Amino acid sequence: MMDEVARQKLEELDGSRRLGNRDRAAVRLGDLNGLLALPDAPKSEKVVSSVTAADFNALVEDVHTIHTRLRAVIVALRGRRGR
Repeated sequence: MMDEVARQKLEELDGSRRLGNRDRAAVRLGDLNGLLALPDAPKSEKVVSSVTAADFNALVEDVHTIHTRLRAVIVALRGRRGR
C-alpha cells in the first residue's frame, strides 16, 4: 500500500491534487520530443539584398516546422489536461 507522502507526490505529478488543478501537472519528456528534435540552426538566413524565392521558401519551411512541432506539444498537453 502507498504511504501518504508517496500518494501526495503522485497526485502532484498528475495534477489531481488541490481540487484537480491539472495546470500544475508534470510534463512527460516524450511530449516535448518534437521540440527537442528541432535543428540547431534554421534553414533560413539573413539576407543583405532583395529576397529570393529560395530565401522565402526556406523561411516558410522553418516556420512550418516550428508550428508543426509546437502543435504536437499543444495536442499532447491538452490531452493530458483533459481539454
